[in-house]
Amino acid sequence: MKKRSVDYGRIVFTLVLIIVLIFVFDTVRRFMRRNNTEYNYDCTSYVVANAGTDKKKSEDKEDKEVSKAPSPDFKADDYDKVSVSEDDLYKGTLILVNSDNAYKGSGELSSFQDKKSKSYRIRDYSLLMDSDAIDSLNKMLDDFSASSGLSNIMLYSTNEDHDMSSCLYTQSLPERATGLCADVAILGESSTSLLSSDEPYNWILENCWSYGYVVRYPSEKSEITGEEGQPWHLRYVGLPHSEIMNEKDICLEEYLDMLKSDYTYDASHLEFSGGEIYYAPSGSEVYVPKGSKYDISGNNSDGFIITAYSGGSSDDSESSGNDSSSDSSEDGAG
Repeated sequence: MKKRSVDYGRIVFTLVLIIVLIFVFDTVRRFMRRNNTEYNYDCTSYVVANAGTDKKKSEDKEDKEVSKAPSPDFKADDYDKVSVSEDDLYKGTLILVNSDNAYKGSGELSSFQDKKSKSYRIRDYSLLMDSDAIDSLNKMLDDFSASSGLSNIMLYSTNEDHDMSSCLYTQSLPERATGLCADVAILGESSTSLLSSDEPYNWILENCWSYGYVVRYPSEKSEITGEEGQPWHLRYVGLPHSEIMNEKDICLEEYLDMLKSDYTYDASHLEFSGGEIYYAPSGSEVYVPKGSKYDISGNNSDGFIITAYSGGSSDDSESSGNDSSSDSSEDGAG
């Protein structure tokens, strides 16, 4: 029987052929990938053909995240532009005055002479206050007296600051200069004490919001206001703001921050039963709804709070200030 010899030449040829085929296949694959590549002849590197498109999409996304477009619901034709000045930033019932925001305004204040009602006493008739704040204070203390049968409330301070060694206070408050504050005391048989939450005087603290007042420095908000709790220190902000602050259990700092961040003129507005409220940044003009009565208050910093009332006439509106045309009451004891 004849032995078969191994044909090494054929084996080598086959291996070479396999290697050549692999090389050809790899070359074709590379060529196909190259068709999806675009050379940049201005430099030595190359870029993938769709890289520019991806970059543009990324830039467009960033632009959308950075720039805030007006709400689709905002239509400039539904608004009038009202002129405001830099001085107007420091006027109105919603100005924030604290250690970080000095009072720069000079609002006209009214005397209690011929305006104070008979239901409370006043420490000194040299005290001055915003006219609307006086009217609301009269109504509130009249109702307290009618409810409790007491008339021993004393208005201890409004617009003046004090020598701490000669009065009931332990703190000096720069916002007293606004004429929007009322520091309330209780006349006892032998001494005078500041208003507290004891009955029946807690009625004032629980109901002051319905007269446009808030407790300016609640003890639980001391980290935000920077002041210790002072239940006797009432601040006039006006309705509907006092009602909203009471419902949401927020202080003035929180309220203004909320309006600025969540309710701007070109986006959602804070709605209440009689209208809407929104923030507008400082400038020479602000938008107000056409045909509406409105109030504009500065925030003593960087913008305005517009309160627009439904069903009112713009002819009756006030810009950056308070209506001081209220009638007065008979002078009382004190």
